[in-house]
Formats: sequence, C-alpha cells, structure tokens
Amino acid sequence: MLEEALGASAKTITRIFQKETGMGYQQWRLMRAIELLATGRSITYTAAELEFSSDSVFISFFRKMLGTTPTSYLNRSQQN
Repeated sequence: MLEEALGASAKTITRIFQKETGMGYQQWRLMRAIELLATGRSITYTAAELEFSSDSVFISFFRKMLGTTPTSYLNRSQQN
C-alpha cells in the first residue's frame, strides 16, 4: 500500500496530495482509471495498477464514483 511505501499515514498522504494536485486521491484514481481503460488496458490491469485488492473492489469503486461499471462507461463513451 501507498502508506507503507511512503511511511506516512493515509491522512497525511491525502492532505499532501490535495495540496499538490488540487484534487482528492480518489478523484485522481478515478481519472487515472478512465485514462487506462480508454487506452485499452483491461480492468484487471487497471485494478492492479491502481492498487485495488481485486477487480471486484475496483468495479465497486468505479460504480460508486460514477454510477456505472467501467465496461458500461466505456461502451457509452465509445458510442458518442
């Protein structure tokens, strides 16, 4: 996990991330996920790259943030 790798608490990392990027970590994760998926990366690759514990945890996160699954999101955006 990021906390272990950096030796800092999640709260500290979140505060620094917000200050440096102007966005929350979860927002950044979502944007990065969309980027990876849009360039043809698989759900499995994207979940692992963003350090989700499993594909299903990643899909749940995506659905919670956008109200749809990654596959449905991509299908809709490709139709437009």
